[in-house]
Amino acid sequence: MVRLYGPPGGDIIPFHAAAALLAADRCRIPLVEIAREAAVRQPPGRRINPEKEGGALELRVGLGHDTHRLGGSGPIMIGGVSVTFDRGAIGHSDADVLLHAVADALLGAAGLGDIGQWFPDTDPANSGKDSSEMLATLWAEVRAQGWSLLNLDAVVFAQRPKIAPYRRAIQCRVAEILGVNPDQVSVKGKTGEGVGPIGREEAIAAECVALLSREDYPSREE
Repeated sequence: MVRLYGPPGGDIIPFHAAAALLAADRCRIPLVEIAREAAVRQPPGRRINPEKEGGALELRVGLGHDTHRLGGSGPIMIGGVSVTFDRGAIGHSDADVLLHAVADALLGAAGLGDIGQWFPDTDPANSGKDSSEMLATLWAEVRAQGWSLLNLDAVVFAQRPKIAPYRRAIQCRVAEILGVNPDQVSVKGKTGEGVGPIGREEAIAAECVALLSREDYPSREE
């Protein structure tokens, strides 16, 4: 179990309990010990240095969601990958439902709004725009704020097409856009069990959760 250490002389708090307290903003506990333990597990090039004077590790979680109607002719773009299907997703850009959800998760964690604010569908310049380019641009904005990606976990909701045959390609493409290791990206597919807009193949949707970290975040004192 990862342990989170409280103030000097205080008790050792289990991580799951401390995370709840942090989320409720009821405590101010430097996340140095989490960083120290995480650093042991980081692959080369992603090591965290928790010993920098005055620094602490800030963690943020973001949630992204997107839905597009299905229609017209295929193929359909999912996670930056062209997926064979008899219909496409309807949208102002290339309507890549997964990349839009990923973008919103990253922006949300960093407190930078949502994809619609950065690339409004009222702007003709965004018509048919490549969502891979949009995500790369938005990720650069997030990175400029000092954030790094620990991992993201995404679900694509579609009766068809099936995600499983494309899962690895999608995982690698999302990782490529973000400049991270594929093992930091998880993609799953779920059907609508034949009910609702997803099950009736009227729509496709995606949700994503992203965990960001920022080193050298100044520790906050009460």
